[in-house]
Amino acid sequence: MALKDSIKRLKEDKTLRVKIITWITMLYNFLWGVFKVFVGIFRATYFFCVSGGATLLIGTTKVIFHRHIDNDNEDIKIKKAKIISVLLMIVGLLFTIYMSKYFFYPDEHAFSMISSIALAAFSFGELGVAIYNIFKERKSSDPMMFALRSCNLVSALFAIVLTQIALLSSQGQQMATENGISGVVFGALAIIVGIISLVVSTKIEKKSKQAKNE
Repeated sequence: MALKDSIKRLKEDKTLRVKIITWITMLYNFLWGVFKVFVGIFRATYFFCVSGGATLLIGTTKVIFHRHIDNDNEDIKIKKAKIISVLLMIVGLLFTIYMSKYFFYPDEHAFSMISSIALAAFSFGELGVAIYNIFKERKSSDPMMFALRSCNLVSALFAIVLTQIALLSSQGQQMATENGISGVVFGALAIIVGIISLVVSTKIEKKSKQAKNE
């Protein structure tokens, strides 16, 4: 009965579902980010350290969300949502710097066809879900939720770039310039997502102030 009640509560409580999923992905971000930083230091591949730093910042945005999603103070939630938005812009910048390495240091790592197809399926699925969720939340008055959806969209954009690299390498094509261009473009898109998230938070803040003054 306890398991049945827990499943029922999970289905009915949207905030609880979001918190659990965010906690799992947050743990993944930190573990993967630390791994990339250590590999970058060990192999003296400093661009990889930059990529690890971006992944750690993604995890940090989810920590902020997790700590303040239940906060009843609207002003604090708006403030934290703005911090997440700024961090997303920094993440986009770091990713852009990391992907620019392909113009100078082509990556010769090859992915298998099976790995590439699996990665592509996961990436496009993640992107579809992220786009759906962010459109669903676009009229939401919860700045934290919109900021989280923006964070998930940024992660999905990065996954698409990795998918391109994997698919090309599985075909024996090391198209460094094309990979670099895609990485820089998607990094710029991530920065734009961060800016949009910041604008949304600012609009919610203005509406909140107007409501208090009335």
